[in-house]
Amino acid sequence: MAEVRYSSLILSTAVIGVYLLQILFPPVSDLSFVASDFLLEPWTILTSIFLHNPGDYMHLLNNLFFLAVFGFMLENIVGTRRFLSLYMFTGVFANLSAFVFYPSTPVLGASGAISGIIAALAVIRPRDVGLFWGVPVPMWAALLGWVVTNLTGAAASGGGIAFEAHLFGLASGALLGLFMRREHSRSGQEDPEIQFDVEEWEEEHMR
Repeated sequence: MAEVRYSSLILSTAVIGVYLLQILFPPVSDLSFVASDFLLEPWTILTSIFLHNPGDYMHLLNNLFFLAVFGFMLENIVGTRRFLSLYMFTGVFANLSAFVFYPSTPVLGASGAISGIIAALAVIRPRDVGLFWGVPVPMWAALLGWVVTNLTGAAASGGGIAFEAHLFGLASGALLGLFMRREHSRSGQEDPEIQFDVEEWEEEHMR
């Protein structure tokens, strides 16, 4: 069995730390992304995916749950380097939606990157057990439900939620997941970076 990796949990802890900084030092929230100001503050397209609305802790907790659970699963399938790269890339790609749909609105949150994690995991391991509205379902079904939910939300255009960013994250995560899956298939070898059995891990560590 491959070495168990915990970078997803460390990343979750870092997100909590940034949230506390936002509460203690409100100017930290100025690192959110505004598409119309991209040329002036290009770094915010990345920093914003570590921020959350200080007044909406439920959004933070929801994201932390999915990042910890599904991020842990994905990291231990594709390896730490690929997992972190996917998180960053899909988060940034999700923010690109702001140029089209809300160019003057500050954007922040890890939801786009987490959507990418869910999509990549569903493509790589479609039969693994996931969650949709708290119900255990195959990952392919969780992905389908997540896509429909966000398409519906985007059509409704309400609630202050960037559904379009979620969809951009899902699309980029699915594409990267497909690439990783095909890359592994072409190698014809058991890459130690892509070996992890959840049930075996539970038997060894959750007794």
